[in-house]
Amino acid sequence: MDKINFTVNGERYSLSKYIIVERKVICSTVAIGRYLRRRLAWLGDIFNPREAHPPPPPTPRIDAQVDIQAGSEVSPSTTLNDFLRNTIGLVGTKAMCHEGGCGVCVVSVAKAHPGTNEKHVLAVNSCLVHILSCHEWDITTIEGVGNRKDGYNELQIRLATFNGTQCGYCTPGWIMNMYRYET
Repeated sequence: MDKINFTVNGERYSLSKYIIVERKVICSTVAIGRYLRRRLAWLGDIFNPREAHPPPPPTPRIDAQVDIQAGSEVSPSTTLNDFLRNTIGLVGTKAMCHEGGCGVCVVSVAKAHPGTNEKHVLAVNSCLVHILSCHEWDITTIEGVGNRKDGYNELQIRLATFNGTQCGYCTPGWIMNMYRYET
């Protein structure tokens, strides 16, 4: 699996799992072992004053080139919340404690159960989920539930009608927690 594929509000995203950082020349472990044994024997001979000093052993033959793979198109520490807010510009999903306690970062995730392949809808704290673990997830943010342009979801309308908000900062998290039961 070289790519991480997921959708956010119906739009498909694909991230490379690895990128080549550098190419390194390596030797086989057998060649390295032989070299180290000869080198240690050579060092032992140097410290033995009764014998002539032999030439150092030849360096091992190069067996292969290896690509050092690290990181991806996103930083290794990029959370789903960081990706949503900073990469694709969906700022309706808030960020506050970065510990999963406040709930302002909640998004709805639909994913298949690995054993039964049955689709499950979950509310997920996006600040605790690494973006590279979102393979084959269908992610819905507050912008995907409803907005001013496309119309609001019934949950959003009812929460606003009955004055269910305070300052409104954590309201998207509340809606997303309730939305998972609606789908």
